Amino acid sequence: MKKFIRFLFIGTLWTALFLLVCLYFFVWVWNFNFLSAGDRAFLVTFWNSGGVIKSYQDYLFVFSFAACLFIWIFGFRKALRTNYAALIRKPFELFSQWEIRKYQPSSHIVLKNIGTSVEAKTDDKAIVEKKLKSLEKELDNSKKTSEIREIMKSKFSGPKS
Repeated sequence: MKKFIRFLFIGTLWTALFLLVCLYFFVWVWNFNFLSAGDRAFLVTFWNSGGVIKSYQDYLFVFSFAACLFIWIFGFRKALRTNYAALIRKPFELFSQWEIRKYQPSSHIVLKNIGTSVEAKTDDKAIVEKKLKSLEKELDNSKKTSEIREIMKSKFSGPKS
């Protein structure tokens, strides 16, 4: 029952919309209103009085009526297969994707205002080498200090005259 109601609803909407578009097309191109009794009577009178399709405009007019039938069938099948819930959700999905894109990290990162307060990390080997150099310097200083003490000791403990 649900499918039948959907079929009737879509069929009614599609047919009404398509007839409206076809009507405007025929009035715009050939000034022929197929819903008007007068225009249809004129066409029937022309055909019954021995009217002949001879110019390309006449062929296009007849072809347009035949094409309308095939376009209506094709459009009706397409309208039945369309997922209208997804069609209604689509603008909301596009908006949410647009919002998400604003908060995703970009591929181009610019770091500003990073001054001397931020120090780069050094690896362990560099730290060990730095510490060894400072220890060697302290050893050199202690050797110099002991040499100075020895010199001072020799001066003070030397012969008194």
